[in-house]
Amino acid sequence: MPDSNLFRGWAAGLRIAGLASIVLLASCAPQTLIEPPVPPKPGLEFRIASAEPCLGCEEFMRTPPQTTLYLQRRPLMTSADIAGITRAYDPISGSPALQFAFRPDAQERIQTITAQHVGKIGTWVKDGQIIFEAHIAGAFSESMQLTSVGRAERDRLYGQLTGIKEPKALKRP
Repeated sequence: MPDSNLFRGWAAGLRIAGLASIVLLASCAPQTLIEPPVPPKPGLEFRIASAEPCLGCEEFMRTPPQTTLYLQRRPLMTSADIAGITRAYDPISGSPALQFAFRPDAQERIQTITAQHVGKIGTWVKDGQIIFEAHIAGAFSESMQLTSVGRAERDRLYGQLTGIKEPKALKRP
């Protein structure tokens, strides 16, 4: 019988963080890249978050909805670790996705640290604002993929991360 306290904790965390449908996946399936990767804007940080206060964490207000997340102060990776971001389609589901390719010198470190945080909330923060957050589904390697977002949300995030405000229409492969 499953631990009901564990289930309630996960369910509360999902409701609080609004993460029911967004997942960060280690990218292991081959991608059809339709456009060249674009480097992210400087100042982007990937940090682990919690729905509950934690030692060494700082409080962030997530809007919308008005909820609080507690982020570890030290980022696990930054813009400097990302070689490029590409809008894509998930090769299995066909849904819109964002593909993040990591610099070769950062890949082993990123794989090690993300393996330690599988199941936790990963957040991308820029200029003190949470851009998006999702559960880490597996250790990242040379890349990772943000899936389960609609096309408009994918394009909005792409603009925030790269500075390209109105990306060209992207055709399915």
